[in-house]
Amino acid sequence: MAKSYVMNVSLIDLIHKMESGGILTPNFNRGFVWNRSQIKSLFESIYLGYPIGIIFTVQGDFDDFIPSPEEQSHFPKSRVELHSDQSSILWVIDGSQRLAALYSVLKDSSLGVNLYFDLVEKEFLYTPKAKNKSSTIKMSDLFSYKDFMEFQENLFFSTSSQDLLKDVNDLHFRFQNYQVAMQVIADVDENEVIDVFTRLNMSGRALRKDEIEKAKSYKKPNKSSQ
Repeated sequence: MAKSYVMNVSLIDLIHKMESGGILTPNFNRGFVWNRSQIKSLFESIYLGYPIGIIFTVQGDFDDFIPSPEEQSHFPKSRVELHSDQSSILWVIDGSQRLAALYSVLKDSSLGVNLYFDLVEKEFLYTPKAKNKSSTIKMSDLFSYKDFMEFQENLFFSTSSQDLLKDVNDLHFRFQNYQVAMQVIADVDENEVIDVFTRLNMSGRALRKDEIEKAKSYKKPNKSSQ
């Protein structure tokens, strides 16, 4: 019988887990389908401290599934050598859109989307306003020590620097420490995983027929052939 539990993971730790290969998405999951409005709304929710929904995962081994290629999932590049010694992987079965959006905007821009935050007008933008350019931070700078320090240094010499420095440090804290809820399902076989996957995707943007069939026809990879 399946077991499940919920854990909270800070956004910075979640990013690290994705980069270390501890969180992957199987290749029967759909590719990235979100639009720019959905990405922006996700970041607005985090800024306001609102929940962004539970990420559903299945706990398993690296060879339980074939990982989605990075051009499909927009997760960090998956390298087998990173996972060979890992006995437990969290396979994402619902929430891959949110994780891909977060990782791309905050780390590698694989989606070709750069998001900014205007510290003066307190809003997220895809293109900084010219009048507030020096007080608008690129969101990926929050997760780069070097870039964040450089932004703070430049901000220090601007007008109203004290208030803006307080605001940017608050923004940094909100995102690095934001708690993401993850439900972990353990002790399930591959057929149960597919059943959970299809049930979860009955709501929201429905899976296409070919996506459902792809999931239902998924076969566990043969360990001896890898």
